[in-house]
Amino acid sequence: FARPIALLTLCAWMRWPDDEDVVLDAQTTAAANIFLRERERGSSPQLPLSFERLCQSIVCREIYGQYEDAFEELTDITDIVGFFMHCPEERRPSLGKAYHFIDSGGFVPTDADEKDRRQMKRARSSLKAAWKAQARSGPLLWATYQFEDDPDLPYFSPDSVDYLEDAIAFVQNRDRLLAFFGVALFCQQKLSRLLEKQPLAAKVKFLTFPEIVRPIRPDIYTLDEDQLKILDKYAAPQ
Repeated sequence: FARPIALLTLCAWMRWPDDEDVVLDAQTTAAANIFLRERERGSSPQLPLSFERLCQSIVCREIYGQYEDAFEELTDITDIVGFFMHCPEERRPSLGKAYHFIDSGGFVPTDADEKDRRQMKRARSSLKAAWKAQARSGPLLWATYQFEDDPDLPYFSPDSVDYLEDAIAFVQNRDRLLAFFGVALFCQQKLSRLLEKQPLAAKVKFLTFPEIVRPIRPDIYTLDEDQLKILDKYAAPQ
């Protein structure tokens, strides 16, 4: 069960890439979750964790909360990365334009009512905080939302019981696994290339993918006319 434990740990890392304590706890939680699943099936697998690690996870639970609840929340970083993926390159996408576009409701459906519109908009301050905290994991997290065959991939949390079987099946399918990492690599390469043209953008220490992974361009749309009108209203800070 090393692969599903690794996948569930990675899914937690996507959301907290710079918090080693959370990632370590997520790994412990994933292993315990799979252990309980096997016990319910009548088998007694050896739990690859020390007693101390289990105790530490229990003690820190009050700090970290429940992963499954956190995974249900939308993440601002996917909107930022999505802007770079959907914006035409001749429009010279930038972080400033991304903040303006999202804050102006650029990704809010035109038929959304006012209540949904307020909920789906993102304040510039929260967007900046998300970029600072999750920029390096953003391409992977964005890639989780691109799979029609695996629509639940964004919700594979370490403590999830409902998605555990799906997570195990996912890592056992080499093609789907490589496709996921391939889309993430494509996203990371494009994002890195676009950011290189912005001297004021913070340098991001992106991941190094294994050589077996090849970039895969997903079938994604380009901003429509109404969205481009929002972009046209952007004014660079003086």
